[in-house]
Amino acid sequence: MTPRKVRGANKTHRPPPSSPRSGVSREVTPRMDGTRDRLLTAARSLFVSRGYHLTRPQDITRLAGLGHGTFYLYFANKQACFLAFAAAAKEELDQFLQPRVSGANGLETYLSSLIDGLLDYGTENPGVLQTAVGEMSAIAPEEAVDLPRHWAEGWARGLQDAARHGAIADDYDLDIIGAIMVGAIGGAVAAASRGADRKHVIANARRFLIRALKPGEEIRSRTSTRAAK
Repeated sequence: MTPRKVRGANKTHRPPPSSPRSGVSREVTPRMDGTRDRLLTAARSLFVSRGYHLTRPQDITRLAGLGHGTFYLYFANKQACFLAFAAAAKEELDQFLQPRVSGANGLETYLSSLIDGLLDYGTENPGVLQTAVGEMSAIAPEEAVDLPRHWAEGWARGLQDAARHGAIADDYDLDIIGAIMVGAIGGAVAAASRGADRKHVIANARRFLIRALKPGEEIRSRTSTRAAK
């Protein structure tokens, strides 16, 4: 007697998709990237307007025009989505500032370009940086994007050329100065957002930083002596 075939016996077993509760998102193929962009665009709008804690995954998918389960194909949870938003904001600002500061010649031009660029970004993307920095401290995961530290390191590198040419006191630690600049320039951006005249903000912030950074007479004399040798 010929044995009966069991229906489905030759079918390849496929594991079920991960559930929202599993905490693991499925692998995303390149074809699906457009959907991820839609989710991040919606998440960005809601995180900025509502804040992290008042934004739910279902709100994000609804605004993106997608089914609720789609969220978990891309992000394990809301925290992972926020981290992706913050990382995207970091890259976006870097790309926005790079062409402005890369051609800056001298300390004064560099600082003006940097402050002007940050003001422009804030005008074109209201609330994005404030949300990415402020809400990050609230969720504080180990893998969080440390935006202030990232900016401090980048701006410290931007000062190195001025330091080599003696425009900055040589007894400064540029890594620490970069961190101080984050606070100073952040204050300038805040002043502009409260209605202070843009040109006045840039001029005052630039003068303040240049006067703080420039070498004193003793240091200038020492630098000139070394150069003469």
